[in-house]
Amino acid sequence: MLTSAPVNLSTIRALFINFLVGLSCVLGGLMVNQMDIDNGPLGLLLAYGSGTYLYLGASVSLPAALSTGSTNKHTALVVLAFIVGAVAIGLILLDHGHCEAGHEGHGEEEGEDAHADHR
Repeated sequence: MLTSAPVNLSTIRALFINFLVGLSCVLGGLMVNQMDIDNGPLGLLLAYGSGTYLYLGASVSLPAALSTGSTNKHTALVVLAFIVGAVAIGLILLDHGHCEAGHEGHGEEEGEDAHADHR
């Protein structure tokens, strides 16, 4: 979309801008890892970020994918691929857990990995 009529950026310039925007995600991840953020605000940040991605997927990417094909079969395949992707991410997160500090008896003796049973 950055190289189309309204914006008219060159491919190299559009890739460079996309790279810089991608670096903002890495920078944000590094910043959050260095801060001591409680679970409440961290949950709000994650909810805001995931809502942004859902909005972009539903309002920009999905209509663009649906406009390329005019058949009902193509539309069903695009929506099915979107749903499969969302379910795949959700299934990965079902077994996601966090290990908090201060576990007594979790391999805290010298030389043992305290998180060996959490992998």
